[in-house]
Amino acid sequence: ICPAEVVDRCNLGLIPSSELS
Repeated sequence: ICPAEVVDRCNLGLIPSSELS
């Protein structure tokens, strides 16, 4: 599950979990 603020990028796998503060 990705934060709504980055869900677009997170669901594409563009954001490492370390960036999901």
